[in-house]
Amino acid sequence: MITEQLRSRVDILWQEFWTGGINNPLTVIKQFCFLMFSRLLDMRESTEEKCWKRTNKEKEFFVPKSEIAENKYDVSLNRYKEIVHEEVKYNPPMKILARHEKAETEIAVDLDELERMLG
Repeated sequence: MITEQLRSRVDILWQEFWTGGINNPLTVIKQFCFLMFSRLLDMRESTEEKCWKRTNKEKEFFVPKSEIAENKYDVSLNRYKEIVHEEVKYNPPMKILARHEKAETEIAVDLDELERMLG
């Protein structure tokens, strides 16, 4: 259900597109989708960043100033902390490409459905 507040915000955006010279409804819908997708990505990134900050406290450490002075103010990380590298596993490129192709196909199907609804 669309609330009056949401409807007025959509109307304001529609006016912005219209005054900017975008008056094709399909183009406006595509731009709305892009804006919503961008906003969702931004929200997800912020959430993951906050989670990372909470869960990575154990990776922080403290070095007294006297120890830094003894090392002639050399603040190289490897001088104060042993670094353990963890191997990162990635999906094979073909699997990644297949996933992207599937997503593009789904987007194309959705756009076709939108065009039929509008046209």
